[in-house]
Amino acid sequence: MEERKINTFHAPKWNDRQTQRRFEITKQFVKKHLRQTSGYVLDIGNRNPFGENMGKYFNLEYIHTKGDLNFEWEISKHVDIKVVFCFETLEHLINPGNILDQVFGLIQKDAQVFISVPRTPRWLGWNPAHFHEFDCKRFNYMMNYCGYKEIDHEQHTLWHNWKWYLHGIRPIFFRWNVGRNKTHWYYLERLRSGRKPRPDFSTE
Repeated sequence: MEERKINTFHAPKWNDRQTQRRFEITKQFVKKHLRQTSGYVLDIGNRNPFGENMGKYFNLEYIHTKGDLNFEWEISKHVDIKVVFCFETLEHLINPGNILDQVFGLIQKDAQVFISVPRTPRWLGWNPAHFHEFDCKRFNYMMNYCGYKEIDHEQHTLWHNWKWYLHGIRPIFFRWNVGRNKTHWYYLERLRSGRKPRPDFSTE
């Protein structure tokens, strides 16, 4: 059997149905919590239509990261950062905790961080474009260790075009029911006491 290649640079088309649905859900999730009515938002990743349009919708000036997030990177403009967007990015990184730790050092103490990550049932196999797909428990371990606390969390199914469910070898029942992909949205803030101690997995 041919091994599926890992494509860390895969990005969905801006105008596809699933991306547009994700955009609408993301807007509503951020809208519930966002305190800023002006200023800057740092989007984790290269310049992209999703982050740019989110910034425009909330009247925030859009800045982004430049370079390889796994190694050396910088932000496009050095300003006070109180809002961070990190949508569909962490799963593509070799060490997602590293970028979260570095962002912790860039943002203000009262910063708001909005993250979305996809999640596929592991027994169905991960997306070949992903290095990671986190369950809730391990995602929260990582967030706490990097200095963040969860304020709110939602999950939604992002349905594809109906034709997508007719291709491949997996039964349609699994794609539509127990095996359907879900995206998780998180609203995070910095821990006031700083980073938590490394989690202990030895008793699990």
